[in-house]
Amino acid sequence: MSNNHKHLENHSTLSTLLEPPMLSTKLGSTPDLETVFEERGLRWTPQRQLVLAVLQGRGGHLSAEEIHAEISRTFPKVNITTVYRTLEVLCEAHVLVAIEPAKPDTYRRFELVQSAPHYHLICTNCSAHIELEAPVIHDLQAYALLHYGFKLQLSHFVGTGLCQGCQPS
Repeated sequence: MSNNHKHLENHSTLSTLLEPPMLSTKLGSTPDLETVFEERGLRWTPQRQLVLAVLQGRGGHLSAEEIHAEISRTFPKVNITTVYRTLEVLCEAHVLVAIEPAKPDTYRRFELVQSAPHYHLICTNCSAHIELEAPVIHDLQAYALLHYGFKLQLSHFVGTGLCQGCQPS
């Protein structure tokens, strides 16, 4: 066990940060994240718990740097590489989704997979995030089925373009 891991396990604030409801049921109908991790063959490590606690506490759409800054306030020995590795593992396990940046000089953002479908529009100029309402996607699904015979399944969607404020007059 690494010193960093021991430091996290022995730190009394960890149990406070990880108390329910902070790590409750955002992963669909599964009430127990430890069970989700077990089902997906993942260890329930303190570092993963911290990343998830930050995402749940702040509501998602956070960069690795923002997550690291939040964790570092209480656990300064957790390094950014650990956060990046944790985020990648959680994305591969479909616990998190990564939202690719709309501009090359911005960061990937992460959020928990939600029980309900979740749709975004991201401005390529100012990086504004707009939540897209489900009826728009439902119309797209109906169109794809009617015109192409294709049953489109979208639980998460990110569309990029220019927001109203950034469009030329």
